[in-house]
Amino acid sequence: MEKLDKNMIESELKKLRETREEFYEYLDKNIPSKNIGYDFSQNTKLDAKEVYERFFKLDYQSRKLGGFLFRTYLKED
Repeated sequence: MEKLDKNMIESELKKLRETREEFYEYLDKNIPSKNIGYDFSQNTKLDAKEVYERFFKLDYQSRKLGGFLFRTYLKED
């Protein structure tokens, strides 16, 4: 199995941060804020397909990085 070097891990972490930021920027743009968090009381409607596509990117990147880290640092050879 391929093990990641420090530069590859940093690159994957950067992608994860960027994907997370894009997901929350979308939420911030489309859902009003209320104190801490989002205010859903205004019956905000979001495009379910777009939310799923954005969440899937975030989830995929998290799972991808987790798999790399598991193989590199946690699994016994």
